[in-house]
Amino acid sequence: MLNDEHTTSRNTAMASVNRASAAPADILLDMPACLRTSLPRSNGPLLSMKVIGGFELWLDDMRVENLPRGKTRSLLKLLLLRRHGPLSRTRLCNLYWPEADAGSARNSLHVTLHRVRRALDPAGVIVHQDEGYQFLPNGPVWIDSEQFLQRSDMGALLDARGKHVEAIAHYEASLVLHGLDQIDEDSQDAALSGLAQQLRDRHNQVLQRLAELHEAAGDLHACLRTALRHLSLDACNEAAHGRLMRCYAALGQPQLAERQYRTCVRVLRETLGVAPQEVTTRLYRLLTSREVSAADIHANGATARPAWHALHPSP
Repeated sequence: MLNDEHTTSRNTAMASVNRASAAPADILLDMPACLRTSLPRSNGPLLSMKVIGGFELWLDDMRVENLPRGKTRSLLKLLLLRRHGPLSRTRLCNLYWPEADAGSARNSLHVTLHRVRRALDPAGVIVHQDEGYQFLPNGPVWIDSEQFLQRSDMGALLDARGKHVEAIAHYEASLVLHGLDQIDEDSQDAALSGLAQQLRDRHNQVLQRLAELHEAAGDLHACLRTALRHLSLDACNEAAHGRLMRCYAALGQPQLAERQYRTCVRVLRETLGVAPQEVTTRLYRLLTSREVSAADIHANGATARPAWHALHPSP
């Protein structure tokens, strides 16, 4: 079982984002002080953008209705996500109108930028300089994908320092921001597919690491919850199947451990046409042999720091 310090730290961190699905003005109030003070001081409106699992745009506590679609929506997202530097006209033309001649592509870009400007007014302006186009906000900007990456980065940093209780709290908070995995429109958008893949990969990494830490801390129910969510994202993940098997056995439910192994066998066969790895089969045989104690099953300890600990989210 988790100790009091572990539980208190997790609850404190989770309380700071327990309303992350509410209006962005409420989200801002729930941010930790370090995030609130990092936002630029300005009299302009708070611009909030949701891109994970669906697209929403807010100005302060007012949701923007009748949002643009197609290339206009994509360009709006791209300018906000890459607002820290200019995007060259040539790059934008090649990205959105690769088959058009240079003149037609420039005209299409100008028309699309006009629509984006109307959608973003009065949150900021799009300036054109020699280096390209850049969105300059009049106030603070809050984007859920950036917060998710920053939270998971902080978790990884604490994790690498051996502060596993605090790391768990940040990983859990990042998952509140991410919500459930959903197929979104950006996956098929050439301009945004890279970010969509980065978010999917990071989501997968956070779930795997969080499940490891929960198991090492002896919080088997939290480990079960996290591993099940991991499998909803990647049904063929053998590590998650194995973790569920160990947790079920440690909780005195060997029949569920056996059922999980059979599920793993079936999913791998139907999806990939392969059998489980030998390590998974050995684990199954060990758990069903009844010759190992519950304490030994999950006493594997926390593994090394996550592989992405040195990565930083792109602006």
